Order: sequence, then C-alpha cells, then structure tokens
Amino acid sequence: MDGVKPSLHAPLVLLVLALLPASASAAPTPLEPLDLGEWRAKGEVVDTRLRPTVRAKAAAAHVERFSDEHGHVVTLVTDVPGLDLNPYARVFAAVHHDDEIEDVAIEVVAPDRIPEICGDPEALACYAPEDPARSLRGWIWIPTADPDLIHIIVHEYGHHVDNQLINLGHLGIGCGFNDDGSRNWFFERDVDDRLLDNGVTCSPERGWSHLLGELYAEDYTWLNGNRYWRPDMPVRAPADWHLSAMASDFADPLDPETSRYLGWIGHRKSRWIRVENEDWTVFTARLRGRRAADLDLFLYRAGKRRPFAGSRGRGSSEEIGEILAPARYDVQVFAHRDGGNGRLRLFFD
Repeated sequence: MDGVKPSLHAPLVLLVLALLPASASAAPTPLEPLDLGEWRAKGEVVDTRLRPTVRAKAAAAHVERFSDEHGHVVTLVTDVPGLDLNPYARVFAAVHHDDEIEDVAIEVVAPDRIPEICGDPEALACYAPEDPARSLRGWIWIPTADPDLIHIIVHEYGHHVDNQLINLGHLGIGCGFNDDGSRNWFFERDVDDRLLDNGVTCSPERGWSHLLGELYAEDYTWLNGNRYWRPDMPVRAPADWHLSAMASDFADPLDPETSRYLGWIGHRKSRWIRVENEDWTVFTARLRGRRAADLDLFLYRAGKRRPFAGSRGRGSSEEIGEILAPARYDVQVFAHRDGGNGRLRLFFD
C-alpha cells in the first residue's frame, strides 16, 4: 500500500464520541456486508505514531449508523458533502469482527486532509485508541478513495482488534494494550518464526516493519483474505494455524486470573493442585509458609513423574515463573522438614 500511514495509536487521544450530532441517534440502516473473498493488497503499508491530541467532532459532521447481519451497529462520520457512506460500511461489516465494532467510529475524509489529521505528511489513514489502558474505544480515519482502500480499511481495523485483546500490555514489559497483538497468536507466531529473535518489538525506534502491532494488523488482513505479503517484514506470511490462533483469541479472549490456596502440609507430605490452560500463559506460582517447614514448590506436566520447574530454597518462600503452552499441569507443594501451613497463589497472566 504505497504511502499508506495507519497510525501507531496515540495513547492520550481523547475521542469525544458523546459530541456526535443528534442525527447519529436515528435507527441504523441495515446493510449487506461486502464479499471480500481472497484478494491481494496492491502495495505496502507505511506507519507512523500519532501525536497526542484532543479531538471533538464538529456539529456539522454527517453521521450515519448501519447495522450488520448480526445487529452490530457500525458508525461512520464524514464532512464530505453528499458522500454515500454505505460502501465503506459494507467493507467494515465484512471484516472478522464481533460487538467491538460498536466501540469504533470511522471518519471518511478527503484524501488531502488525512496528513493533517494523522500528523504526518505521508499519511493516508490512521487509527487512534481513546485510552488503551482504560478503554476499548477508538477512532479510524480513512480517505474517500485509494487504489488499496480495502487493505487500508482491514489493516486499520486490525489495530482496533489489537486494542481489544490482552497479550503483553498488562505485564509492564514495554508493550501497550493497543500494539501487542493477541496472546495465542503471539506465542504460536513466536514458536514458529522467533519473533523476538528477529527483532520484532513494540519500540518505534526499530522501524515500522519490526513493530509487533503492525505485524498483527498485517496478519489480520490475511485472516480477512489478503494474499500479498510485504517483502520487508522480518518474518514470513502467517500460516493457517497462526490465523486460527488469532481467530480463537478473538472468539475467547484471554482473561488473566489469580487462584489462592491455603492449607496444612504434613511432614514429608505433599499437596497437589491440577491446573489447565486453554491459552498460552505467563504463569507464576508464589508460595509463602512457615520457615521451619521448609516448603518446596514444583511444576509438572500432568501425569509426568519428574518436574520441569521447581523452587527449593531454604525456608518456605518459593516462586516459579514459566511460559506455559495450553495443556494440563500439576503444582506440588512439599514440606521438606516440619509440617506447616502454606499459602499458594497462582497467577495466569
């Protein structure tokens, strides 16, 4: 997509959806999604980061609401006189989506206005989340026309999907909620294509083609039928199982959990806890107990006789941290010396 600039989501953007004109409250117009089928992007996406801004919609903007075949409402805005918004809505209704489509507003503007709106002279489109750490809402700006408009729209919506799904953003390791992809997609991709070893990162200093959020958005275009892969990407095009993992994240999003256990463990006795992951999981087991008991902590694959991770220091303060593939596992707490109460917390992040 020559010269296209979907944004890297300014985290301080304030999208004042409440200021949309009263006409937006009219009953949505039913529409039939466009049949995307298989298609090929006509070029390469280029991306920059939007600067933080406060943006309220002008009262003169024309707003239309459409309903897709499942009753989800798609909101489009334009200030281009007489512009028919139905064709754009049909494309958005066709992309792989659920009710998160109601959390985005799409503004269709004249192409020559996009650079100023998106904060870059080369920009042709952009996405901005309202507040990635606290809100699922966002805003997309697209041009009225472009030879690669389908690619632009689907890529931009991929950023909105990214903003909905938890992966690494809540772990405080340099990624945000809006630019870290989704969990099972990420680890399936990393196992096969060694994303981190190939320089894929959340840091914009590395360059567009190495940004995790952009890789996710391009993979999302493949989930929606694109079959052109830009040659400067550091990894190959997604395989079918990568796309299946992306779709499963979409259908059943990761929900971090914490479990707590408290109980007495007798001298030279064990307590066993069976856990099962449906997603790739950043797993932490944290044990605290009576020092004299010298409690130890071990992690097994379900049914195996030897642990693959353990913590057996002096005393009863133990911790295990592992990245676990979807499977069943057994956690063992063992009282090496005297019996005592153990307090165990399991974090599934």
